[in-house]
Amino acid sequence: MGYILSKLATNTRVVPIADETGLNKNNCSSRRNISESTLSRTQTAGFSEEVNKAHRIIVQIAESNESQSALFEESYPPHTILENASSNPEIEKNPEDITLVWLSENRHETNLSNLRISLREINNYIKIFDDESECLSYLTNIDKEQIFIIIDGSAINHRIVSRINDIFSVDSIFLFNRKTNTETAALYADLKHDFNKVTYFADFEKMSVVIKEDIKQLVKQSVGFSLFDEREKSTMDLTRDAATFLWFQMLFKVLKNQFQSDRLRREMIVTCRRVYAGNCNELANIDGYHRDEKKTLNAIHWYTKECFLYRLVNKALRTEDIDSLCTFSPFIVDLCSQLTAEHERRVQSDTSASNSIMILYRGQQISQTEIDKMRQNKGKLISTNGFFSTTTAEMIATTFAKQRRNVSSDIVAVIFEIRAQSNLNAVIFADIRHVSAMGPGEEEVLFSIGAVFRIDDVVYDNNRSLWTILMTATDEGYENVLPFIEATAQNREETSDNVFFGRLLNDMGRYQQAETYCKKLLQTMPKNHPDRAGVYHNLGRAQGNKGELNEATDSFTQALEIRRSLDMNHPDVARTLNSLGIIHGEKGEYGKAMRMFEKALEIQSKNNPHNNKEDNMISKKNLLLNMAMSHSNIGWAHSLCGTYDKAYSAHDEALKIRKDLLKVEDHPLFADYHSAMGGIAHAKGLYDNARAEHTKALLMRQRILPPAHPSIANSYQSLGEIEHENGKYEKALDYYEEARHIRTQTLGVQHLSMAAIYKSIGSVHLDSGAYDKALVFYERALSICQKNLSSSHPAIGDCYHLIGTVYERQGDYGKALAHYVNVHQIILTHLPVEHPIVAKIFSSIANVQLRQQQYKEALILYGSVLKIQEKRLTEVKHHPDIVLTLNNFGVLYRYQKDYIKAKEYFERALRMCEGCFSNNPHPARARTLHNMGEMYLDQKNFDDAIRNFEMAIVIRVETLPDDDLSTADSYYKLGYSWFAKNDYAQALNYFTRSRGIYQMKHRPDHVDIKRVHRSIAIAQTSLGMRRGSISLAT
Repeated sequence: MGYILSKLATNTRVVPIADETGLNKNNCSSRRNISESTLSRTQTAGFSEEVNKAHRIIVQIAESNESQSALFEESYPPHTILENASSNPEIEKNPEDITLVWLSENRHETNLSNLRISLREINNYIKIFDDESECLSYLTNIDKEQIFIIIDGSAINHRIVSRINDIFSVDSIFLFNRKTNTETAALYADLKHDFNKVTYFADFEKMSVVIKEDIKQLVKQSVGFSLFDEREKSTMDLTRDAATFLWFQMLFKVLKNQFQSDRLRREMIVTCRRVYAGNCNELANIDGYHRDEKKTLNAIHWYTKECFLYRLVNKALRTEDIDSLCTFSPFIVDLCSQLTAEHERRVQSDTSASNSIMILYRGQQISQTEIDKMRQNKGKLISTNGFFSTTTAEMIATTFAKQRRNVSSDIVAVIFEIRAQSNLNAVIFADIRHVSAMGPGEEEVLFSIGAVFRIDDVVYDNNRSLWTILMTATDEGYENVLPFIEATAQNREETSDNVFFGRLLNDMGRYQQAETYCKKLLQTMPKNHPDRAGVYHNLGRAQGNKGELNEATDSFTQALEIRRSLDMNHPDVARTLNSLGIIHGEKGEYGKAMRMFEKALEIQSKNNPHNNKEDNMISKKNLLLNMAMSHSNIGWAHSLCGTYDKAYSAHDEALKIRKDLLKVEDHPLFADYHSAMGGIAHAKGLYDNARAEHTKALLMRQRILPPAHPSIANSYQSLGEIEHENGKYEKALDYYEEARHIRTQTLGVQHLSMAAIYKSIGSVHLDSGAYDKALVFYERALSICQKNLSSSHPAIGDCYHLIGTVYERQGDYGKALAHYVNVHQIILTHLPVEHPIVAKIFSSIANVQLRQQQYKEALILYGSVLKIQEKRLTEVKHHPDIVLTLNNFGVLYRYQKDYIKAKEYFERALRMCEGCFSNNPHPARARTLHNMGEMYLDQKNFDDAIRNFEMAIVIRVETLPDDDLSTADSYYKLGYSWFAKNDYAQALNYFTRSRGIYQMKHRPDHVDIKRVHRSIAIAQTSLGMRRGSISLAT
């Protein structure tokens, strides 16, 4: 799930300028996920004076041009800190499911103190605004709560109501105005007619009653569901739904084992009092519960009282907020324990329990999207993400399903009809009429957390105008959890449920929650506890995936020290060494990464079952699979270094081990192999091979994984990148859209992987010249990263870098530099000063300086880029990134008319291309040949110019699509060269070829088409077809 700390500049086509520097066309390998099967910021031991000079230039750019900062701030204004109108400003996030918002234009006319009191009698968490734009900004950024908004009469107008009505998180809009006239009454009637979320009130008390009842009904329906597909066989292959499914199966056990103490009970009460400070009703409830809490058999009573505990616990469960779940674990455990006792009492007292089937009902309103999802998953297992209330009375459920007015056209009424065998072991449910605060009237049966059902059917009932979802409660959920736990235990990866739970959070991509959970676990765990090393390891994974490489190194080092103190050659030591190797790889310390992987492999070899008489065949198998993992990691490191033949060999060794052990045709690990092979072929410019390997990975994943699995999305994205780099933009967008659709469906719209796909889509639009569209997608990616990551995370820098690229392409060099300088500051927060990504930032800034004819500064920056690359790639003689840098040096010296040095760097770039790509044609070689042709043109050495342009064209025709603009550029320059030699027929031939490509890609009024039309006309004139003066544009 580590999609973010990846290439800082996408493989995008260069703007068709004469020098073809290859700006931002970097061959930076994608990030290795700090995953369980692969996973101190070490200080750089001094850095060169050239790099120091480069950093100083960037500081000078930032300091000498204050307008750049102003430009940056203008584009991205700081988030307005809104007033939290509750009486406790310390509560920054809403711990409940509902936020009540008040919008008025005349705040100075309102008694805020009285307004707060009145609103908090309706709902505890409130926000008050007197500015439309601030209010809209707040509403659009809420994704975990439902919003009820009251618009005061002074602020009511069609425009604002229309915009608020379209916001997904807004459930209801209440127009309030005590004073109405004919005109305003007509307006409110129209608004109510036009927008289904709108209701109008003139009486505040009546409105309060309606809002309270609506909130009550909505909170009752806040439980969610997770699906599980039995084809998912390991946590690393889980969809978000499946991982959440397993997570809830284990939640009660983990909370009960680790988070129970008198201290935690006291902290829970303190938290509740802080949340409800100033709310007299709830404070009284909290005091009552505190007096009563030691009576654990009263937990059901307090839950059904629908006061503070009901709301806080349900929100924590629905959002899977590990911090809140740990806080409220004493009550959650009490409630689960009482339900279990009631369940067992019923089973023991019912002599016919083995055959007894209960028919239960639940009325609810859900979205049509959720209905469709359940219809598509008939026969699959589904789990509730929280406690699940049902009734034995169908009429009560039907009334409840239709009780709330439909506030959205997408919301439909549903009846869940559930068959539950009375003596189930893992699914806990109890008839709570005799202990419920609501009394016996609702005939309530409450399911405990993690209840599992099989979806039998989903049908629409025309007579009742509602959907019926038929389900059967089943113990299969727990039966599906056991293989996952047993597999990791056999692999010696996790020694307890507590550690496995932290691993699962990481595999779900919940890195912040995983970090919180692990830190809380360490606080409660004795210093000599055997699980501490595993907890530190999972903590390192979470921190590494968040981009906190320094902290991750510390955590992995703690795990390593504990494990080495027990046994220097234990397999778990190899696991942690692999993880540290991944961190070093992320930091650009490829040599250190390689040494970590090789040390891990050495330890695993000592434990090799061929050298070991251990009888446990499962353990032997897993030891060999771990060796394969180390080989795969070594292959990854070689890919980063550009030593592709060694990368091939390492991955082949990993595949051989896996095929010998797994004895199957298809396996996710085999698909990963083909994906790695595709990545290497892509880096070498072997696009057909890359496409074939990624297609193999895709087809295998489609055969063995659920249809909307994230790994399938990864294959689509890889195929999209190949088509993108080959200039097939529409095909690339089709692949990216497939990846986006799957990730939206299985991971959610705010998952970090969505930022990666938005960046890819944006880069296609960038290369297509649709700069405004590119900016939209880059800003979407930035928004997702900002919601999930710290402001100094390298992924945030990645987004700003891409946005800067847009401005550079548009010729707005001030804004481009402002963004690049900001990226430089962000990147250095977490990465060493000589990281390859830092080099790429230097290169981008140098490109702008080159365009602005600041040659001295550009030379220093390119020099620092080369120093960093040579230092980081000391064990490698050839690398595509160095090819690009040498090419850029050549262009710089050509601009300065120092043709001797220009030729020297171009020839060095060509020699390195031979080392990187052997004799295979590659666009990087064509770029350098084209640039050499430009150099010879400057020198009026037309024969050598023609020779280089012809060689560039041969490569481009072979490796790029027919309509690639760089091929058109080479045709044009070749025509110009022939024209200079007075061979007008040849010139006309190549001008015409370039025109054909330009016309396929550009509008008729584009500058390239105008230029080539003029050149064709002049060539025709020179051939005697036309008369006129000769003046040819380059």
